[in-house]
Amino acid sequence: MKGNNMTTKKKTTTKKTAFDVAKEMTFEEVWKTLNAINVDKYLNKKGKFPFLPWMHAWSIMMEHYPQFTFKNHKTEDGANCFLDQTGFGTVTVTGSIEGLERTEDYAVTDSKYDAVQHPDPDLVNSNQKRCMVKVMALFGLGAYVFRSEEAPQKAFDRDEAIKVIKLHQDSRDSFNEDDGKWTESILMHFKQTRLTDLTDDQLQQVIMKISKMEKKQNG
Repeated sequence: MKGNNMTTKKKTTTKKTAFDVAKEMTFEEVWKTLNAINVDKYLNKKGKFPFLPWMHAWSIMMEHYPQFTFKNHKTEDGANCFLDQTGFGTVTVTGSIEGLERTEDYAVTDSKYDAVQHPDPDLVNSNQKRCMVKVMALFGLGAYVFRSEEAPQKAFDRDEAIKVIKLHQDSRDSFNEDDGKWTESILMHFKQTRLTDLTDDQLQQVIMKISKMEKKQNG
């Protein structure tokens, strides 16, 4: 009896490399990027409510995540708006960035933010755009607008602060031959040996002091 020459192929699985893991996007990464953007200059206002126009939101999103896509959900009949028994409508939009998804429902309202019964196609389309902006906010873009908070502040730049202090010292040296004594007095006050040893709070105090002195000189 001849032996069985059939061989069984082993199943192979593709393991993710370190590069694959590193390039995978996370909600945290996207949030930190988009939530740090100040959108104040793009805001419009209707009544007492500020809002980010969808075209500006789209442009900003494309600058940072051009792979962003969105989907307008439809009913089983193919309509773009879900109506309840009384005729009030809701639209639903899902946004995606490389597999990361956020979905939001949005009640169809008019320009005064009043709910509308049996909305026409133009109003539904406008509300889909509003819903898309809310989806972007779930990713971080303009989220502070919906929280009624102030715009995110620019991160304190230590290197720039130290540069300003050194320029101020150079200016003092050129006019009165201070020979670095002003900077030395600052370091002694904070009990530090180098400018780079100063904390962010201490650097900000020095910058404020320089600003006050310059205003006094120019005033």
